[in-house]
Amino acid sequence: VMSNLCCLVKESASAFASSEDVTDQEKEFVKNLLLKFGSAIEVKEKLMDAVTGLSGSGTAYVAHFIDSLTEAGKKQGLSDEQAKDLSIQTVLGVGKLMKENHLSAEELISMCSSKGGTTEQGIKVFKNSDFKKIVAEAVEKATEKSKELGK
Repeated sequence: VMSNLCCLVKESASAFASSEDVTDQEKEFVKNLLLKFGSAIEVKEKLMDAVTGLSGSGTAYVAHFIDSLTEAGKKQGLSDEQAKDLSIQTVLGVGKLMKENHLSAEELISMCSSKGGTTEQGIKVFKNSDFKKIVAEAVEKATEKSKELGK
């Protein structure tokens, strides 16, 4: 099982793997136990390092993003408390909106963007900075480290 720190508030993203000896009933028991702490999926054992790199370490990645948003808000004149509260609530809201409405990132971006508007301007910065590549590299490096530590 790979869970993450969000289990402390019953919002963990957990994954589990099992051998062929484990019955469907036993798998269901494990899944139901993990669901008490958030979401739970079954993956092949060979993917557990990828889970570690993505959702195990992902908690810290999101915290880093929130910190970056907070610092950016402070540079624009918001107080530390205002910027932090707005940043945290924005991330919470986005996750809930996407999950409850089964929205892709592209759909949500489209919903809150207007031609020539503020969101479009900000997204251009992420695209020009190759933000997706940076995130992919972080997950890749964490996955590689998980494999190394598992030896």
